Amino acid sequence: MKKILLVSIFLIPLMLVTNQIAYGGAEGPPPGPTEKLVGPTIDAVLGLKDSTDSPGDVALLLSGICNGTPFSIYVPDYLPGDVAGITAGDLINRRVELTGICNNNIKYTLNCINVRNFFNVGGMVIADVVIVFVVPR
Repeated sequence: MKKILLVSIFLIPLMLVTNQIAYGGAEGPPPGPTEKLVGPTIDAVLGLKDSTDSPGDVALLLSGICNGTPFSIYVPDYLPGDVAGITAGDLINRRVELTGICNNNIKYTLNCINVRNFFNVGGMVIADVVIVFVVPR
């Protein structure tokens, strides 16, 4: 319970002020023959809340460290619907396209491969996730 409170105190304000540097969440299959995994596997903290920027959608804030550089990604339309019904399974193989984390300007797709410590408290989801980078071969 202390972890939820502590993460909430820091995550909610960050979700409100983080610049939008990524757009669009899409469910996708694990990497196939036309894709490959690159870079490190990243442990991150994921926060979801009902979007104020895109009504009817769920907003994402993903924060972690890649190659020693902290990053935060805000996506106002990550999932359709509302936060209350989201489960850990909804996050597996969910993808986000972005550019510019890990000290480079390469366009990546992040793919969530593992969800741990999942908490859905009705209006907000907090979880520890493992993500990988997926790029075309």
